Amino acid sequence: MKAFISVLVLIIFSSFTTSFQEDRFVFKDNDQVIKLELETQKKYLVMNQPTEIKVSVENIDLKKSSIIGKGICLTGEQGKNYFVISITVDE
Repeated sequence: MKAFISVLVLIIFSSFTTSFQEDRFVFKDNDQVIKLELETQKKYLVMNQPTEIKVSVENIDLKKSSIIGKGICLTGEQGKNYFVISITVDE
């Protein structure tokens, strides 16, 4: 399972121009932008520990978007251009 998550993250990272700015990852594709802000303000997730991530978007319709993956749960907190997820990476 760890290999699956690693491959998934690698695919996501390679699909966009990425950068790490202080406490967030930024993915850009033309005028579309996705920002991931980890509550821990670190560059990594901790195994078997839930981490909240604020996902902010620009020029992306959240009503037509989805997120899927093992260990990913929507927390219910959301706004016009963002939503918050909780993710737990299992061993």
